[in-house]
Amino acid sequence: MTSDAVGITNLTGSDVYVPSYGPVVSSDGTRAVERYFAAMFVDLVSAPVRVPYVPFVPKLNSGRRNDGSGSSDARDLAMRWFEAPHRAVAPNHRMMIGACRSTSDDELGVTIDPELVASYSFRQRIDDDVASQSVLSGLDPEKVAYENTAHELTHQWRVNVSPAPPGGNGIGHCAENAFDNPRMFCHMHGDWGDDPHHNGERGDTVMKLHYVKRANGADSEYLTIRRAPEPMP
Repeated sequence: MTSDAVGITNLTGSDVYVPSYGPVVSSDGTRAVERYFAAMFVDLVSAPVRVPYVPFVPKLNSGRRNDGSGSSDARDLAMRWFEAPHRAVAPNHRMMIGACRSTSDDELGVTIDPELVASYSFRQRIDDDVASQSVLSGLDPEKVAYENTAHELTHQWRVNVSPAPPGGNGIGHCAENAFDNPRMFCHMHGDWGDDPHHNGERGDTVMKLHYVKRANGADSEYLTIRRAPEPMP
């Protein structure tokens, strides 16, 4: 996992290196994300990062979303600075970059062009939101950060895309609850964090997906990921 946020910047007209903001999530957060994916039979292991910094961008236009539509600075930055993501990523490698903010004030993360296997988590936005009168007010920013990281990485398996589940949006989100708790949103719920009854779930350390029996079989992000052929591109 790569950290962006204060790696390479420009001060008084010169390129100046300043200390990194740090990793996307802490070591404890990384272990929590690993446990989340273990439920899908995915062994998540942090890989060495050869390029630990990217140019500092205060706000990224993340217009290219999970459906690959539109254009964005986030896509261009990934193409340029991730370790050759569009051309020769080693099989079974996923990429997450900790960024500052996007141009959308309510966006905590985004996953762009699924074939790029690249996601962003906007850590400065998270830190600002938990300290302000927002839907995340009072939550632990570290817990929000790793839950957000798990959410964005899940998008890289193209869950809830084709076919979209009933009530889903076709670009990665559903309208279901957690498989074992009807009072808790699925971690890929489309309104995750936008409902006053569920805002706290963005930092409660509980990350569960849905499992629903339908006429044509079971529908679940767990199954989408478990059934993904290996090696992943």
